[in-house]
Parts: sequence; structure tokens; C-alpha cells
Amino acid sequence: MSTDSGSGRAVRSRATMAVTMGIIIIFGMMVAFTPGILVVLIGGMLPAMAALVTDRSDYRLAGLTIAAMNLAGCMVYLPQVWDRGNSLAAGVAVLSEPWPWAVMFMAAAGGWALLWIGPLFARFVVAAVIDVERRRLERIQANIVAEWGRGVIDG
Repeated sequence: MSTDSGSGRAVRSRATMAVTMGIIIIFGMMVAFTPGILVVLIGGMLPAMAALVTDRSDYRLAGLTIAAMNLAGCMVYLPQVWDRGNSLAAGVAVLSEPWPWAVMFMAAAGGWALLWIGPLFARFVVAAVIDVERRRLERIQANIVAEWGRGVIDG
């Protein structure tokens, strides 16, 4: 099945349009029903927005990782906004304290840390798996040499 670049662009633009419309609808509903939570999310998710705008990779995985961690940091303060009446003033009251900003931005920094540590951890795990497999193959080779003699290796 062949695809030309024009149809790929059309499918991508339709998907982008659908996502954009979904965001607009959700944003409009949040303005109407949860303005305090919206204020906290807009303020707290600034690092995620910056990461998503600047991430130019195909799937934007770096931006999504930072956004997920940033959202986790914001979620901590949403119940406080809800308990204070979920008004615009409640959202501003939460954002007027320094600790929510620190937690939300440090959560985004945790996303950056995952992006930095993740490849190092993966390299460590892959090296460990390769080492275990190498040792297993060496044991098998030693058993074969013991049974058939050194001529098996030499050719």
C-alpha cells in the first residue's frame, strides 16, 4: 500500500484539527464551569507549554514527558482550589503562594530529569542483559567444547 506525502499531510491536518477543536471545547467548558482550576492549570503548565512548543521531534515525546510530570505537579493543588469554591479568586489565591509554583515547576524539572536519566538507565539495563546473555552463551560453548573437543571452535 503506497501513500503519497499529500494524503499523509491531509490526514495529519485533520487529526490536528480534531485535537485543536477538542482543546477549544474543553477550554470553553473550563472557563464556564471551573475557572479557578483553569487559572491554576494555565499558570502551572507554562513549562509544559514551552516544552511542547519548542519540541520539534516527530512525536514530541520530550514535550509530552515534561507535560505529564508538570500536570502531576499541578494536580496536587487542584483540590485546594475546589475546596475554596473553585472561583477565579480561589485559583489566584493558590497561585499567590510560592510553594505551588515551586512544586509545579519542579515537577516539570522532573520531566527533564527523566529525559536525561532515561537513556542512561536504558543503556545500563541493556548492558546488563547483554552481559547475562554473553555468560549464558559462554557456558553453552564450554559444554560443547567439553563434549566435542577444541576442534569445534577452531573449525
